[in-house]
Amino acid sequence: MERLLKSVRIHRGPVTTAMPVPHSSLIVTAGYDGAVGLFSPNAIELLGYHDHLVNRVVTDPTGTWAGSCSSDYTIKIWNIPERRLVQTLRGHSDDVEDFVFIDSEWAVSASRDRRLLMWNWPSGRIERILLGHQRDVLAVAADNQHIYSTGDDRTLRVWDRNTGTLLTQWGPFEAETDTCALDVPRNRIVLGCDDGYIRIFSLNTGASLASWSAHQSGIKRVAVNSDGRLLSAGYDQRVIVWNMDSHAPQVVLDPHSACWERSLNWTSDGSGVVAGTFDGTVIQWDAQSGAQMAELGAQPAGPDHICWNEAAAAEDGTIALVSDDGRVRAGHIDTDPASWLTMEPPSGRVLMNAVAYDPHHARILAGAHNHVLHQLGVSLTGLRFEASYSLGLGPINTIRFTPHGEEAWIGTYSGTLVRWSPDTHAVIGAYALHDGAIKALRLLADRHEGVSCSAAGEVLAWDWSGRRARHFGGHTAIVNDLDVSSDGRWLVTVGRDFILRLYEYQTSRLMTAVDLGRRSPKSVLLINEHEALVGDYWGYLLHVNLDSGQIASRRIATNGLSSLSHVQTRVLATSYDGSLVVTDTAVLSVRSLAPSGQRFAEWATEEVS
Repeated sequence: MERLLKSVRIHRGPVTTAMPVPHSSLIVTAGYDGAVGLFSPNAIELLGYHDHLVNRVVTDPTGTWAGSCSSDYTIKIWNIPERRLVQTLRGHSDDVEDFVFIDSEWAVSASRDRRLLMWNWPSGRIERILLGHQRDVLAVAADNQHIYSTGDDRTLRVWDRNTGTLLTQWGPFEAETDTCALDVPRNRIVLGCDDGYIRIFSLNTGASLASWSAHQSGIKRVAVNSDGRLLSAGYDQRVIVWNMDSHAPQVVLDPHSACWERSLNWTSDGSGVVAGTFDGTVIQWDAQSGAQMAELGAQPAGPDHICWNEAAAAEDGTIALVSDDGRVRAGHIDTDPASWLTMEPPSGRVLMNAVAYDPHHARILAGAHNHVLHQLGVSLTGLRFEASYSLGLGPINTIRFTPHGEEAWIGTYSGTLVRWSPDTHAVIGAYALHDGAIKALRLLADRHEGVSCSAAGEVLAWDWSGRRARHFGGHTAIVNDLDVSSDGRWLVTVGRDFILRLYEYQTSRLMTAVDLGRRSPKSVLLINEHEALVGDYWGYLLHVNLDSGQIASRRIATNGLSSLSHVQTRVLATSYDGSLVVTDTAVLSVRSLAPSGQRFAEWATEEVS
């Protein structure tokens, strides 16, 4: 009996890691749907689920064990030959971003709780806690004697495996450092940085050996294969194989518009490269030629799931939405989503993070992962493509029109704010105000000011000429979202320090700070100076009393609430699980506009002779 891949249900959302299993043709995968799976040329199997999205999955050198780390704060250990879960490691208090097996007993994990934990993984026992990082720890590597870690505090650190002592620290660098890899043949370590630079250091002497500009945007993955070749992937949409002696590019892999840069890995023999996509599939390349060889799990019509990233709404109930599938949608909150208008940009589908709707001119701006801004017109008969423009400043994360639609402001991954003219399809100005990726922005039209927050923990107000006006202090981690009251008096922010803060806008005075618990907040909506709604990464909608600090919560989705919008007297919540939920401001009445389509109880294959 042969199992046909075309009949298989794949990941319902982005694949965050594709990791070849040593000594086999299998690829173990992890996804936003919380699933851990096994891809092979002829089948896809489900190992099991986490309670939240999975950030990374790795294998041990024998190919027997896989370790998956998740935003549910756990690591799960899987027996690959037996296809079963054998251990769950608990001890972190925030998202676990990376994990590595050291040997048959020891492993180490890295987390946004700023800690590295060393595990006796068969027993589930924490053996040692490594403290020192000042911000989120995003990547970890290890050999028999040392542990290497890097993250948002812009440092690369070396620890003694046996004592947990910090031995060496490089940095802080000028940019965040998301990824590192050991170059075992040359006894070096490679660091990928958010300024697009690759930096290499000697493990013997600690000396800086090389540094070069490898990408035009942040590097999200570096990996070294067994023969010492280096792979790097950046937000400039390029995946490059480098000669580690000359530091010259050997080959640039064929581009794939849905490739997730963080997901790439070498095949066990070093002859190929694999990656996950935002479409739930796995790509395979030949590392010598750079040619794409296959896409496992691809559907002829594209993905049949939607992970909503943002919605924009108008007072008449019109909404515009963008998602991981790279399509723009528009409709009315009281109509069936099946009747909504849908358009794929002429340049093709690329994940979109940001959207804004201008009801005065019936037009939409949508921002894509590949740095491109798309402008569309809206009519009763359909969406009309008007223009595309590559800003070249990293993924576009947030967009807002001025009140009458004459201009728009755009926040980018590079920390640059862009002022845009929809009428002339041209950039009016660009202002590098933030040290980290801009996560959200709002405009105060009567003041000709805006306010934005960033991954560096900054909240800044600025005038429309791009000059900084004031700073709102207090956050100690990424600030994910903000909102301003309609009269411009109050500003509310939420961050990965689990705190909601309310400020008096004009004075920057902090009025209240509310501890939201241990689930990271993603989105916020200010109802008035006494109430706010917060959506978290676990699908909970929190009603926060800003006077008393009292919180009432209700789970309305199975994955993160990516945005909250006022729609007439109601609130629209979008989720990464594909659901759209309409509620009142007290979260007493909840109506599902589109159900979750992300998780399946099982993946099925059809067997034919």
